[in-house]
Amino acid sequence: MRDQLSFSQETKPAGRNWGRDIGIGLGIGAVVIALAFGGEYALTHLKPPPPKVVAATSPTGAPLMWVLKDEDSTIYLFGSIHALMTGTKWADTRLFQAFDTADEVYFEVKDLDGFSDGFRRRLMSSGGNILTGLDETEVRQLQAFARAHEVTTDDLSRLKPWLVGMMIEGQQTGMTGMRGDKGVDYLLMTRAKTLGLPIRGMETPEQQLAYFLNLSDARSRDYLRQSLKAQVGGQLYHLVAAWQTGDEALLARMIAADKASDPALHQGLLVNRNTAWVRRIETMMAGEGHIFITVGAGHLVGEDSVITMLRQRGFTVTRVDPS
Repeated sequence: MRDQLSFSQETKPAGRNWGRDIGIGLGIGAVVIALAFGGEYALTHLKPPPPKVVAATSPTGAPLMWVLKDEDSTIYLFGSIHALMTGTKWADTRLFQAFDTADEVYFEVKDLDGFSDGFRRRLMSSGGNILTGLDETEVRQLQAFARAHEVTTDDLSRLKPWLVGMMIEGQQTGMTGMRGDKGVDYLLMTRAKTLGLPIRGMETPEQQLAYFLNLSDARSRDYLRQSLKAQVGGQLYHLVAAWQTGDEALLARMIAADKASDPALHQGLLVNRNTAWVRRIETMMAGEGHIFITVGAGHLVGEDSVITMLRQRGFTVTRVDPS
């Protein structure tokens, strides 16, 4: 049966090299920390949330999923975490039934490694020293990071500072035991390929990282400094627990805390992308068929979420809880 398909595929270990380290920065840092949960690195500095953001429902006991329908269209929306520890339990019959029978499936991007040469060039620094503006402690931290990856700070200076920050966050994520090849997106994409389901993307890699690609040098360096200060482990465990149990209220409070911490980042990485996705979903609903969409869980909770925006546009969006 389809729900017995294995979710245990392993990726082969690769030798350490500079190209792979850049890939780690994109695949883990960008996706897991900056994008996996709605797009805010401020999760690493979680603050008490404003009391006004409250979800009306209690935890479901499983990751959150919604559905919207009309006469000839059915669209499921599933909130993911892009990196998880081996053995994390999250898939269930409810998910398999909706996913396996889809006419096509959508993820944030179609190809998790699909970065064009032009896109990669936009990640490169136009000059300057990566150490500029760092204090002595931060310099030592960055030098230690470079040594751990068998590169120099001159090598890191070739990259935009925000990307180096994401690489640092990726390293911290890896130290928690969370891996991209155990994350929801990788495993569902693998399942889709096994089942022969057409795979689409809600956006391109350039659209996914548009906020960062347009950062000023000063803002980019600020992101690097925040990444050096961040301690992501405890917050990530807290986040995964809330996601795994379908605690919509807690996830919404996390998003509210991020918004309060950095409104511009929240707007660029969550609101703008959610708005674009809602337009795509409206177009999908104007057509026909059964579509399954998987995006970071943070995009689907809170006052600026895809779910809220769809409801504001008159769609009936129903949460699909485990039976």
